[in-house]
Amino acid sequence: MKKIGILTFQNADNYGALLQAYALKQVLINQGHVVKILNYCCPKIQAAYRINIQRNYPLTFIRKLKICIKLLLFLPLWWYVKTKFSFFRKKHLIDTPKYYSDTIKQVFGYDLFITGSDQVFNPRLTGFDSNYFLAFSSNKTKNVSYAASFGFGLKDLSEKEKLFIQQNLSHLKCLSVREQQGAEIIRLLTGRTSQVNIDPTFLLTKDEWVSLAKLPKVKKPYVLVYLMNEDSNIISFAKKLAHNNNYELLYISSTLDIKQRLYNRHITPTPQEWLGLFLKAQYIVTNSFHGLVFSIIFNKHFFVGNLPKTWPANSRLDNLLGITNLQNRIYTNFTQDYNKPIDWSFVNRCVGKERQKALNYLQEITH
Repeated sequence: MKKIGILTFQNADNYGALLQAYALKQVLINQGHVVKILNYCCPKIQAAYRINIQRNYPLTFIRKLKICIKLLLFLPLWWYVKTKFSFFRKKHLIDTPKYYSDTIKQVFGYDLFITGSDQVFNPRLTGFDSNYFLAFSSNKTKNVSYAASFGFGLKDLSEKEKLFIQQNLSHLKCLSVREQQGAEIIRLLTGRTSQVNIDPTFLLTKDEWVSLAKLPKVKKPYVLVYLMNEDSNIISFAKKLAHNNNYELLYISSTLDIKQRLYNRHITPTPQEWLGLFLKAQYIVTNSFHGLVFSIIFNKHFFVGNLPKTWPANSRLDNLLGITNLQNRIYTNFTQDYNKPIDWSFVNRCVGKERQKALNYLQEITH
């Protein structure tokens, strides 16, 4: 048994970020370890989830008034969304006092530190925060990663970013990344090898996720839409899918878009309710990586659309669709054949193989 500290994006108000953190913690507990998620507060990550009213102009009285009105409209919605994630975080993820860049070196008493999953190696996202490479831990033999992501391919990184990554990978004894492009970055920048492992949400079984889920009270069958980026084509496809099957259309959103909420049936569930909505959906339409993950875990009829080409998350979608041979679920490949079957026995075998590979890695680094 080891005492393990996990460094991840536990403070992100994002379903995928919270559920991957929960999964990695839980699977290590299942292996018999004492596991704590370090409540590290990265300034760049924290700033991303604050209300930000852009203003690049002198403030007249009228403009000040408009900003005040906008803030008044946003604050109740911002607080509502914030509390949905906060309750889950406090119950399942917050295990330590808050640590900051100038205090995290005070962490002691751990046998192992794990950084991952998520884009912890993405300097643009973290503001070049070396602590996500476990730089605060002076004992390199304690430092490992699990399914960490850079968010980009090597060609998309600046020279400054390459140098930062190259220097900070030296803090880690064992390297595990989430995408093949991450393994290529490490090989080309350092000459080191790394293991490619699946997102930790796959490490828990369907039954384990079902036990956490809270089922929705929706009586009518529904099509569930969960998008990381608004796409009118995907939304039109989902509306057509719901209409042709006489199903309700539900739209999960954690954004602060008041206009969208006025004209669509938006739901901002807790993470447990989010799982329940995926579990009971007849169809799922998504361009989210974790939307795709839980469609697969729950063996749901789903359709996936790509994000804009400039978004790095497309590589995650492509990798997962390739592993499971589900490339034909991209929604543009369909006309009226909405019920084209999925060979779930094959898909589940593929996921099971990757899960076992990942569990073996976790057992090796905690041995």
